[in-house]
Amino acid sequence: MKQFKPGILIALIAILGVILTSCKNEIDLDRKYLKRTLALNGYINVDSAENVLSVSWTDELQPILITDATMKITVNGQLRQTLTGSNDISKVYRINTPFAPGDRVRIDVATADGSGHAYVEETVPLPIEKIDELKVEEVKQVSYYDNRGEKAKSDMYKISVRFRDNPQTDFYRLTTTIFQTRRNFSLNTLEYFKPISFQGFIATGDPVMMEGKPITQSSDEAMNAANGGSVVNRYAVFNDLMMGGRDCNISFYISPNEFIPEFRIDLYNLSADLRVTVCSFSEAAYYYLKSLNLRESEYYDDYKDLTGPIKLPSNVRGGTGIVGFYTSRSLPVKVFGSDRYPGLYN
Repeated sequence: MKQFKPGILIALIAILGVILTSCKNEIDLDRKYLKRTLALNGYINVDSAENVLSVSWTDELQPILITDATMKITVNGQLRQTLTGSNDISKVYRINTPFAPGDRVRIDVATADGSGHAYVEETVPLPIEKIDELKVEEVKQVSYYDNRGEKAKSDMYKISVRFRDNPQTDFYRLTTTIFQTRRNFSLNTLEYFKPISFQGFIATGDPVMMEGKPITQSSDEAMNAANGGSVVNRYAVFNDLMMGGRDCNISFYISPNEFIPEFRIDLYNLSADLRVTVCSFSEAAYYYLKSLNLRESEYYDDYKDLTGPIKLPSNVRGGTGIVGFYTSRSLPVKVFGSDRYPGLYN
């Protein structure tokens, strides 16, 4: 699986649980002009019982995590939780306030010495009702570019997703998680691999994922454009401009190799499942990931000396950073094999 270059990182937090593990939460800043700024970072999963936020100063060579700040969480005008300092080993602030779609949430952070105060105020996005259909089919000789940037063709799994757009939701992200099961016939045992959050799929031909600007993979000219002349939607974010409250159909491809563990023994029989998640995202989080798409593209890597650094958006007032909100709906599907991953279809 391709690894992407991290860029210049000023703050990092492990976020999004199993659903959005691959989503990075970073603030990219030009330290030449950097001033002492209070930074808040994190993603709030409305479907989770606990969420984490990090608080730091940005004026050092490395970000200085702040553990003695006071954090207040207000929901619909009512104070729900106050955190005084962080005793967590990872120096994050753990929020157990329950949130619901449509809630107006404000998070205030003040440093102990009174030198910094920043806050975020967002409305929790509304989810889709459900994923109506999820299909997997094998397709022969799909054109794509490999990790070396060379043209290639190989058999792929085509994943088709159908859901109805929520008219009150504008921004989405699609994520996939792979589940692998291996059977040992000689011992009559099953081994379950750790789920893999995956973002290496091919979606350049899908009009929704490419927000109205799909690339036809059968065209050599378009394939050349996909190999550096355009921005690849690595983080699978999209808006609702092409849906307008109607059914949404998305298709993308995944290489069969992604479903195979790093080692494979003939005595074992492999099965695979896939879970697709459609996340309703807050606006700031959507544009943040759109900016990461651009920053991590080969196009930006080739022309950044001319275009200058990408300014990642922030929704933190009185400071910097990104605090995103999302809620989601998921559906699993069998890819191949006779054994199913435990608990996935409950």
